[in-house]
Amino acid sequence: MHKIIPLLGSRVRQIREARGLTQAGLAESCDLAVQTISRIERGVKAPSIEVLASIAEALDVPPASLLAFGGVTVSMKQGSATAAGGQPADAEALRLRVERAIRVLTGED
Repeated sequence: MHKIIPLLGSRVRQIREARGLTQAGLAESCDLAVQTISRIERGVKAPSIEVLASIAEALDVPPASLLAFGGVTVSMKQGSATAAGGQPADAEALRLRVERAIRVLTGED
């Protein structure tokens, strides 16, 4: 499993708890099993793009915000993504690709 998956799971949990939702409440809103939400939050399961978009909608946040890990910023140098804040560049490049896919699937791009 890619190291970005636990970061994504932690972010989902952080936003869910800030919204005062239980895993059961989020699961119901997304039409998913509670076990699925639990596995995503623990970083055991990577959500599909569709599930990620559904979770973002249920949490009332833009899908890309689920991929914002601790204020990590991205700078583009010579056409390649480099990460600030200690995140590996490969994880950051994956985050950028996922953000783009979400925008395409949700019609924002």
